[in-house]
Amino acid sequence: MKPKFWRPLLFFIFVVAFLISAPIVVLYTAGYRYQFGVNKIVQTGILNVTSFPRGASIFVDDKKQKENTPAVIDDVMPGKHKVRVQKDGYTSWKKTLEVISKQSTFANDIVLFLEQDMESETITLKTNPIINQSTKQWAYISDDDSWVEVIVKENFDAQPKSLLRLPKQKLKTYSIEWTDTNEIKFIEEIGAKQATTLLNVQTGEQKPFDEKLNRFAIKNLSDRSVLSVKDENDIAIIIAYLPLGSYVFENSPKPYLLLKDTTHNRLILIDPTQTQEQILLNVSASQWNWSSARNALLFSDGFDVAVYSPLSHKQETLTRVSEPISGLKWYEKGYIAVFASKEGIAALELDQRSQKNKTTLVEESFVNQFWFENGGEWIVWTVEKDSGVEVVRKRLQK
Repeated sequence: MKPKFWRPLLFFIFVVAFLISAPIVVLYTAGYRYQFGVNKIVQTGILNVTSFPRGASIFVDDKKQKENTPAVIDDVMPGKHKVRVQKDGYTSWKKTLEVISKQSTFANDIVLFLEQDMESETITLKTNPIINQSTKQWAYISDDDSWVEVIVKENFDAQPKSLLRLPKQKLKTYSIEWTDTNEIKFIEEIGAKQATTLLNVQTGEQKPFDEKLNRFAIKNLSDRSVLSVKDENDIAIIIAYLPLGSYVFENSPKPYLLLKDTTHNRLILIDPTQTQEQILLNVSASQWNWSSARNALLFSDGFDVAVYSPLSHKQETLTRVSEPISGLKWYEKGYIAVFASKEGIAALELDQRSQKNKTTLVEESFVNQFWFENGGEWIVWTVEKDSGVEVVRKRLQK
């Protein structure tokens, strides 16, 4: 065959190959794939995965992906997929997620906790500390036969700082509590008489506590309780009528008021800026925790765990546990509730898609209270022993 014949033939073959392959390349680049299960060409979906800590491996249907977290995987076939995220030394995360063609599926802020063989550290106090939920500072009373002392610690590693030291009087009882201004109230009681001193944690200043500074007050009538606020002329204005009870103000972000009815074990959330429907929430609750970052209230009646958002005025039951809950906190990363029971402390992921990931953080019975330090890097808890109150911490993240 003559060379002149080959040239047009090769050119023709090249053109045909180009016309066939070019659309295929374009379609492939645009995310189109042939799906054998349905025998048709479909456009892939996107899987967006982030985690704490970063750099975790991602598996889709047991196939390791090239990217580590944070990652955007843009060639996932539509349908349900088993997704696993894991990192050496940490617990793994598993969930079945549905990927939709031309849409993004998010698995964001996945939290992987360090494995349980991490060593813990312990210090011993005479009394249980009370924790400032916003600053994570501790405050506790240290006393002996002669003296009563109020101590504050910035965190587990910080040195104790004495704010107040008084001669001990046997007829008196003593207690402390945090205020919403991050100061400490030191309360001395002799029978029905009470004296309260306000302690400034930063400066060490001490001054008598003036109840008149409280703008909000609750007064009990024969059949109901009345919540009021004082205006600039010191005149009480009624905000809301409440069921008759014994109410205590709990810390909450402005403008909300959070009230605990200790008689009926109920929690009431109020927005005093509203002219109508000031009572946003009135529920049975033994445990609760407010997240300013999420603007959401996490609460439990002892078995059901629920969340309330005042912005959407939506209440949602998240899960129900089998053992009575003795403590409840938002974890400071991800969307996770951490609760204590007689079995220890566990973290429960609140993502409602398929199975919820539950991780045991502390295997210790009868935890008195717990909290987090350094942005969730550490968990700290207390246990009452014959020798005193043990304060224990363990690392959750590096």
